[in-house]
Amino acid sequence: MTAHASAARARTRAAVMAFAILAFSATSLPSTRASTGTITGTAFFDVDHDGMLDAGEGVIQGDRIYLFAGGVYLAQSTTDAAGRYSFTGLADGRYDVAYDASSWAVTPSHIVDLAGSAVANFGWRRITWSTDPAAPIASFVAPNGLRVQTYNDAVAPQEIADAVMAGSVGVEAGSVLIRFALGSTSATATSVVNRGGVYEDFLATSSISFESWLSNPSAIVGHEYGHAWSWYHAYMTQHDETMAAYLAARGLSGDARVGSSYAWSTAEMIAEDYRQLLAPPQGGRPFKRTPISRRRRTYKDWPTSWRTRSLLLRQFRNRRRPRRRSLPSRQAPRRHRPSRLFRLWG
Repeated sequence: MTAHASAARARTRAAVMAFAILAFSATSLPSTRASTGTITGTAFFDVDHDGMLDAGEGVIQGDRIYLFAGGVYLAQSTTDAAGRYSFTGLADGRYDVAYDASSWAVTPSHIVDLAGSAVANFGWRRITWSTDPAAPIASFVAPNGLRVQTYNDAVAPQEIADAVMAGSVGVEAGSVLIRFALGSTSATATSVVNRGGVYEDFLATSSISFESWLSNPSAIVGHEYGHAWSWYHAYMTQHDETMAAYLAARGLSGDARVGSSYAWSTAEMIAEDYRQLLAPPQGGRPFKRTPISRRRRTYKDWPTSWRTRSLLLRQFRNRRRPRRRSLPSRQAPRRHRPSRLFRLWG
């Protein structure tokens, strides 16, 4: 091998080694580019609901804001006397800026694609409430007769109706009234008139709390409407308040566990079956601009427990004891005073 060839091969080997070292460095070593990006914002009370901080709108001091990237916690900031917060020294990229969950009933957040600097404001608004059952904030009647009354202005009644209609809804809809955000619990009360052994005038009133709707609207709507659906068909179709046909279909006839606990209640089981099989698919609903404050008493207007109890007492005080009998088929009405049967389920 000539000296010239040996020198050429040595230069080639050196070039290959240099390329390998450079390639390894580029893929393995972190970038040394300076991180100078910033995310800033203001937390304020959005009185006019326009999403912008206007003159006269108050700011929120002392609330925590968290910064995440790819689901990993990075830092936190606290709003100052002007309601402002900031995160500095950030590289460009996607971040999640989240409000502290202990401050509000939900955890709102903003997805920020940072390129140098970005602004992510949090504008809250007061929720208008009504605690009078006779004075809902808004009402809606669907074409099938389903009635919805809402007792705050955070969710429109048609949105509740649409959530119900996304599932399996039939003739029972015209006998169902949904009351949204009237109280802090979710439950369904049913009543029916027994005229000579014939059930008539069925009515189901489903109460859906605001907090349960925020947690999972599909689940709470499906479960409570499942109560209305199942009791309607138990009385008006099967003419059997024991739901014996349902228990037989489930293979639970005579099972000692039935009725032994809340979970083994026939009404709860069939409501859950409706939710899982016939209700709309599960899924949370982002609710970023209308939270309820857990710390500021002026932002929370739930009925007190004694009000809830007195309402139920007034509703059921004059109920009559129903006549229980086997009803294999509809019978002709007899001349006697009708009795109305009330039920309340969670």
